Amino acid sequence: MTVLNSLIACSALLDSSAANDAPSGRYVEVRSASVYAGACHYNSEYVTQGREAVLAWRIERGSHAGVELAGLAVAVAIRDEVNLADAAQQRRSIVYLPQSAGARERDALCAWLVTTHAALLGEVLAVEATGLDVAIGADSFAVAAGASTSFRGNAMPNRECCKMPYNVWYDPFEPLVGRRVGEIARWHFAPSALGAEFVRCNENSASFGAFGAGR
Repeated sequence: MTVLNSLIACSALLDSSAANDAPSGRYVEVRSASVYAGACHYNSEYVTQGREAVLAWRIERGSHAGVELAGLAVAVAIRDEVNLADAAQQRRSIVYLPQSAGARERDALCAWLVTTHAALLGEVLAVEATGLDVAIGADSFAVAAGASTSFRGNAMPNRECCKMPYNVWYDPFEPLVGRRVGEIARWHFAPSALGAEFVRCNENSASFGAFGAGR
């Protein structure tokens, strides 16, 4: 049984008849390609970069299968053999859950992730309960998933991404309200199962904002 099938089976143990209050909160993602750049820069990166990403949700309110998720976070590291904006070829992912949450809350987070983003995940290689810190403010963000990956950054100054939207090339994987492009100060990517390790700095490669109904 694949890890994704195990997640689905685990999800079935939850009370699927319980009413859902769709989670909402804050979201950030970082890609290994510039989200905001000139056309030449974007085109030069497209065929060789953009194959990795880290996605993180900080849930502020809502539940899934009757389990309250407010105050919890979940993150995913993704890698493919092509730019993630293309159709998936060999997409693989690792899911990170907060070690501090109870088993039922972690199962509910997995269930919500599978229900809403299964196609994005591709082959889930592992689900790790680890130290997971996700902080997403109006102008800055910082994410750390154990020793596997971490990144931090700030919104681009002067809202250039809003003033010059023709230089914004990638839509975030999660629909956002008030989406802003962020500049990464430093991103360490080292999930061993995904077969890549790097450090990237000072790139306009993040998107962040509010997700969920009513935002």
